[in-house]
Amino acid sequence: MTRDPRTDPTRMANQPSLTTSSGTVWIVIGALFLLASAYPLSALLWFDPGESFIVALITAVGMIVLYALLLVTRFTAPAGRRRLRRMAVFFIAMAALAVVGLLVCAAIELPRLT
Repeated sequence: MTRDPRTDPTRMANQPSLTTSSGTVWIVIGALFLLASAYPLSALLWFDPGESFIVALITAVGMIVLYALLLVTRFTAPAGRRRLRRMAVFFIAMAALAVVGLLVCAAIELPRLT
């Protein structure tokens, strides 16, 4: 017996929490991630600005813009699956930008530290 994937209650995409959430969890997680990323970025920007200053600045500004887009999406887009997907995409983009930006900064600063 095969189940219809659109109505299968065990399928991850059909879980009620993924389709009926208000999106507040993305705002909270995004804010926590932004704060956690602010520590290494602030060290690169203010405490010991070096050759990676521009990359750190672009990373910090990009993360703030992506978090702002996440907030705008939460409060302007109609509730539903599309809004939650957009918010997830903005959060994943924040995480990817932070990882790539900090890795590039580390690669730039590594010769100076050795």
